[in-house]
Amino acid sequence: MSPEDQRKVWRERAAKYREKNREAVRQRNTDAYHNKLKHDPEYVQGRRDYGKRYRKNQREQNPDQVKKAWRDQAQNYRGSEHWLEDRKKDYDRNRLKHLVRSARVRAKKFDLPFDISHEDLVIPEFCPVLGIPILLNCGDARRIPNAPSIDKVIPSRGYVKGNVVVVSWRANKLKSDATIEELGNLARFYNEFASPQ
Repeated sequence: MSPEDQRKVWRERAAKYREKNREAVRQRNTDAYHNKLKHDPEYVQGRRDYGKRYRKNQREQNPDQVKKAWRDQAQNYRGSEHWLEDRKKDYDRNRLKHLVRSARVRAKKFDLPFDISHEDLVIPEFCPVLGIPILLNCGDARRIPNAPSIDKVIPSRGYVKGNVVVVSWRANKLKSDATIEELGNLARFYNEFASPQ
């Protein structure tokens, strides 16, 4: 028997063994990885290099197949429970960045000045206007009363330093685009209207 035939027999025998003892082989490989290989820098780097070479070869040899696989994977992932959970975690972790990004979009849409970053803002524990707790773990459901929101103190000045504050979405909705003078008149009118005659 030639060496090539011998290797073929070994491969077939190994494949039959793996098929027959699938769970045992999987558990043995998992134990080996967690107990030794995971902490072996040479092994880890070798796997990374192999992965890079494999992906590069696939992109060069089967570009259409790779693109289709990426599209299918993205389509299956987007909208799934894992996608929604990851989106919620990312939104909670980077809430200020999301708020600033949304503010930048609105500033561009309505042609307002914009010069703030997430480093210029702090999300308080309680809304400075209404005193209600501000919740960060509400995913991307921004339109709930306790969600944080960036408010322009003087709307016409836009999103500039010194003119923005993080409040609850409820407080921002109540204020809307009113000026401080208008808010004073509003409060004064309803105080007088509701007070006993």
